[in-house]
This record gives sequence, structure tokens and C-alpha cells, in this order.
Amino acid sequence: MGGLMKRAEAMKLLGGYATGTLTEAERKLLFEAALGDQELFEALADEEALRELLSDPRVRRHHARWPGEWWAAWRWRRCW
Repeated sequence: MGGLMKRAEAMKLLGGYATGTLTEAERKLLFEAALGDQELFEALADEEALRELLSDPRVRRHHARWPGEWWAAWRWRRCW
């Protein structure tokens, strides 16, 4: 992917950011795209909070019992 990334491609990478599934090259592309797109930058900041949440084993264990419930609540919160 040379040059500027399309918005749809950036949004796909954004989903992988919180789950820690991006390669280093993909992370770099995402960060570079976010520097030129304020909305993407803000979404990346939101995903950082989710990434930190997912990195806590206690939180993962607690929410493993109700996987859809916490994800729906997180996504709903981001809309506001």
C-alpha cells in the first residue's frame, strides 16, 4: 500500500489495532493515516482505550462470560 491509505482500509486496520493483531507495518500505516485524518485519529485514541482494557486479564476473564454484552456496550459508548 503506497501513498495515502483509503479510509475503508484504515478502518479495517483500526479494528485490528485494539486486538493487537496488526503487523508493525500495518500499525505504521494506520498511524500515518491518522496523522492526516482527525476523525481517524480520534477513533484510534478510542481504540487505544479498548486495547488497554483488553490487555487486562481480569477484565478479559470477567467479560468472557458475556462476550457480546461488553462489546455492544463499548461500541454504544463510542457513539456518544
